[in-house]
Amino acid sequence: MRDLSHDVTDELVYKNINVAQPEVYKYLYSLYRARCFIFEPTSYGEFNPKIKGFNAQKDEWDDHFVAAQIRLMDQDADLAIYPRKLSMLFYGTRSKTMHIKQIAQSLGIKYEVD
Repeated sequence: MRDLSHDVTDELVYKNINVAQPEVYKYLYSLYRARCFIFEPTSYGEFNPKIKGFNAQKDEWDDHFVAAQIRLMDQDADLAIYPRKLSMLFYGTRSKTMHIKQIAQSLGIKYEVD
């Protein structure tokens, strides 16, 4: 994944888009944790898997990312899920509130009415 992050950074620079390589890596790692990639482990550990392909289409990446974050909030942090607030956080608008509710329901996660 580190090599891929360098390649993506170089391609962005070629297109006059300046994003630091660590930021590109964080984005790719977030997608990896959201199960968007097919990967294989490497000897460098879980923070540098070899990306072999896509497990989700590009237009599904946002939903995978949001689902992964909701899962973490529910399981690891034991935080209450407020769909309207999460819609604002992830999308900058309340219009995705119902979509957040559907994602939570598909995960079997209860959410608060806000």
